[in-house]
Amino acid sequence: MRVFVVTLAVLGGWLAILPGSVETLYRHLDELGTQNVTVTYSLTLGVGWPVFMGALVIGGRLGDRSASSRRTIVISGLAGMALIGGWMFFTTTPVSLIVAWVALQVPVAFVVSSSLALALTHVSQKRRRLVSGLTGTAAVFSIFVGALVLAIFAVPTTVALAGPALVASVLALPLVWLSGKAPAHIANADERPNAPATRIPRRWAALLSSGFLLSCATSITNGYIVVFVSTWMSPSPADPASYVNLVILAATSLSIISGIVVAVLVPSAERARIIYASSAILVAAGIILMALVPEASVVALATAGFGAGFGAANGLELTLVAAMQPSMQRVGLDVGMFTAATTLPYVLIPLVAAGIFSINPTDGIGTLWWIAGNCALAASGVMFFAARPGSQTSRPSRKVVKA
Repeated sequence: MRVFVVTLAVLGGWLAILPGSVETLYRHLDELGTQNVTVTYSLTLGVGWPVFMGALVIGGRLGDRSASSRRTIVISGLAGMALIGGWMFFTTTPVSLIVAWVALQVPVAFVVSSSLALALTHVSQKRRRLVSGLTGTAAVFSIFVGALVLAIFAVPTTVALAGPALVASVLALPLVWLSGKAPAHIANADERPNAPATRIPRRWAALLSSGFLLSCATSITNGYIVVFVSTWMSPSPADPASYVNLVILAATSLSIISGIVVAVLVPSAERARIIYASSAILVAAGIILMALVPEASVVALATAGFGAGFGAANGLELTLVAAMQPSMQRVGLDVGMFTAATTLPYVLIPLVAAGIFSINPTDGIGTLWWIAGNCALAASGVMFFAARPGSQTSRPSRKVVKA
């Protein structure tokens, strides 16, 4: 039961913002008569993502104070999503929509960080791997569901933008019940004592760095795949949009499947580190292959491999956070920090891409693809280094004293 409560809450949080940021927000700003809609859309996301990252860390840290604090953060997040969802439904001006969209990031971040923290404190070790797989693929699944609904149903943009926030507040409602339950007993030989960490452990720093680098790679490919297909592939497909939709559907499906399967089958955190690093290599291989052989069949195959590696890495994230985060006293802060680290590239990469395209409009997309491939390789290298023998963080020894 606790597994599905946490999973639905994380899914709801991502559902509230990701489908809108991918497509619907732009369309609704255009319908409201926004001037320079592309610039306005980019600026809205550029402000919204930093707000989201800050709220992840703040909400996680505030929830760490006590069980009642976590419950308060959860309730605030649910109420905020419902209220702001209603606000967006009735908004009639671009300024009001922008303010509402940016404000929505705060309660969504509260729900996501609280859900992941409760997954580490209120779900048993036996079930945590399943939670890792489900929550790790929730973001991809939310985009998949959002795109599928928009493709099947003729949903007005107002409903498509505001509806997910209202749905999310309902999906995450059982989180209030879970936050009031006693923490699960985590029977884990690797369990840390509840003493505050005095420094950042090497493996935790490696996980933050690796997650950031891998997200740099995937944010480039996810954000600019249409540009890549339209300008870099030779010959370009007759219908680039349909081709992109096809490869995204295949990659997304494989990502969801591989994330859940790998998370459930990996029996230990040590193996999870190795598989995470190997998955990053698979992501890098897919990206580099696309750049080297930009033919339709090869790109489709490379995208499938990319999706499988991306999903496997996502499915292991919570398992690795549980094994590497410094202290159980700051679990909310730690999951907030990791999620913020993997979100930061969505702020930085558009700025980098704009600079590259301004210098080299013709071959800039190729440069971006090589940057993405190298970022994924670097992510793998960081995790392999963290997983090597002798790199364990020094921890207090735990001796079993027999009566």
